[in-house]
Amino acid sequence: MIRNRNNHDEASFPDAIGRSRYARGLVQRVDTVQRELTILMDNGLEVFDIPTDCPIFLHGERVKLRMIQPRDHVRIRFAKGDEIPTARSVEVQPDTGFSCFRL
Repeated sequence: MIRNRNNHDEASFPDAIGRSRYARGLVQRVDTVQRELTILMDNGLEVFDIPTDCPIFLHGERVKLRMIQPRDHVRIRFAKGDEIPTARSVEVQPDTGFSCFRL
């Protein structure tokens, strides 16, 4: 299983009250059994735990985790967990030209 390979949080930042963070990236893997998303961000791969009560939105509509596909662009609101970050919400974003491999 892939785990966090980041040494820093360049692609995420705290919100106004400092409890939640946001990240944007490209979905690499969707594990519907373990309820995890592996996201490629500017600073590497990050695995997020997706609780059963976590709202997931696709084109503004609430959907199930299985609707997220590899190569989808996502924005995740999350909190740091004991082992891996825990998602508070997931939004599938339209392709905005985001690239993890800028030259």
